[in-house]
Amino acid sequence: MKQKEKLRFLFLTLGVLMITQPGAIAFANFDIPYGFYKDLTVWLSAYLGGAVILGIYGLLKRRELGFRFLSLYGLHYVVLFVFTYFLNLKVIGEINPIISITDFFFLTFLSFQLSIMLSLPAIFSPP
Repeated sequence: MKQKEKLRFLFLTLGVLMITQPGAIAFANFDIPYGFYKDLTVWLSAYLGGAVILGIYGLLKRRELGFRFLSLYGLHYVVLFVFTYFLNLKVIGEINPIISITDFFFLTFLSFQLSIMLSLPAIFSPP
């Protein structure tokens, strides 16, 4: 039973990562395209916004998932958050150099919502 819950949680994590990709790339290219690194930054920030919701789900299922699994998920989130934050500063640091970690944390939720909203138009629009 525990293994089934862990696999379900990992499947949901990969699902959020895949669902946010088309909308995040469309959202990243609304203004002047900065290339691959901006697309990657927006995609990972959208995923991080959805990963918080998955973290709350994981806390609700903590008995089935276990402390060790959830601590690894938390470590995964923190490392990816720091990586994405500094990548964001590198890519758009000239435009907005004063973005803080707390601002970036709240922007991940906005990025998640926009990527979900733009997923279907991005998939079905012509290139």
